[in-house]
Amino acid sequence: MAISATATTAKTPAKAAAKTASINVRVTKDVKAQAEELFASFGITLSDAINMFLHKSLMVEGLPFDLKQPKYNKETIAAFKEAEDILSGKIPAKRYNSVSKMMDDVFKED
Repeated sequence: MAISATATTAKTPAKAAAKTASINVRVTKDVKAQAEELFASFGITLSDAINMFLHKSLMVEGLPFDLKQPKYNKETIAAFKEAEDILSGKIPAKRYNSVSKMMDDVFKED
């Protein structure tokens, strides 16, 4: 992620000029679009949301959320991925209309 900042002076209707700074952040187009859609649902812009994040960070003197490792281990994440692949049809799997039919198939003798 690349970040750069430049200071500018914005003319406001008030007597004093407000000093602002620009921040350039590189993210994927998809992340930007999803974030804009999310924040628009709250009635704010992406710029507003980033500004809120920075102000909250200053208020709490750190990140305004806890940093945590994923709560699932690699094996569990792999199992979730496999389940998604089965549901999407990427991995073929036998399907049953009832639990009893599945149990009959599981316990049938070959």
